Amino acid sequence: MYICSCHAVTDGAVRAAIKSGTKTFAELAKLTGVATQCGICGRQAKALFYQILHEETGVETPPQREARRLAEAADAAAQTPSCAATPCGRAGGCQGCPSFHTHDDKPIE
Repeated sequence: MYICSCHAVTDGAVRAAIKSGTKTFAELAKLTGVATQCGICGRQAKALFYQILHEETGVETPPQREARRLAEAADAAAQTPSCAATPCGRAGGCQGCPSFHTHDDKPIE
């Protein structure tokens, strides 16, 4: 399948470049010319490059690293207490709660 019609770059050429040691999309662009002329293929070419790189080498690619980072941040946020997660469930610092507490869920004395 053609990835870049301007330079006639195919998915086979991307796979061959990776097998010969290409590790970054910039290296691939320099080697093949992909995404260097009109740029229309850029996003799809980069996504395919990272997909094939992962399949061939097993390395964590930048998109996978970003997805992992976002998932870890979401997990951490889900474990952080907030007023909505406090026993009274009131927003805004829970001033109306009998055991007045702050966002860190510690009672104020």
